[in-house]
Amino acid sequence: MISEFEKHAEKLGYQQWTAIQKAVYQPLKDGQSVVGIAPTGSGKTVAFTLPLLESIKSIDGTKLIVVEPSAELAMQTQKTMLEWGSLTGLTVQGAVGGANISRQIERLKEHPNVIVGTTGRLMNLIELGKLKLDDIQTIVIDEADNLLSEDTLDSIRELVDQAPDDTQLGFSRLLKMIF
Repeated sequence: MISEFEKHAEKLGYQQWTAIQKAVYQPLKDGQSVVGIAPTGSGKTVAFTLPLLESIKSIDGTKLIVVEPSAELAMQTQKTMLEWGSLTGLTVQGAVGGANISRQIERLKEHPNVIVGTTGRLMNLIELGKLKLDDIQTIVIDEADNLLSEDTLDSIRELVDQAPDDTQLGFSRLLKMIF
């Protein structure tokens, strides 16, 4: 792990990494596609954030897209990724429905390193020709158990199909306890 992230984790009081963070770190860092399954509160966002951000340089342009099932989750993930990414000069932009699309389009011209958004808004931006996935390295489908449903499966497929064939895929899934 890069020193900036180690120092920040220590500052935040992290004493040890969670099981999901340990399990996916090296495979994601090595460019492997991963499915991570863990309960709420286990650190899934940090689990995919750290290894994926480590592989991006601020001059690279947009390399990572994180797809969230809701605007609320997109904003939470954006905040986490911005917190860690800013330590190495990376930029993170949100792209969610309900927000001003014109402002989002203007910010895309700055070529943020990471885009965190909802399926509908990401597809709007692609259809308008404002978001190109030609240089994307990784797409994370967060809470895939929600996003790979009947309502959004076709859009997710279309989004992934727009990216290069060698794009790394990350799938996060909630582990639900059933009694």
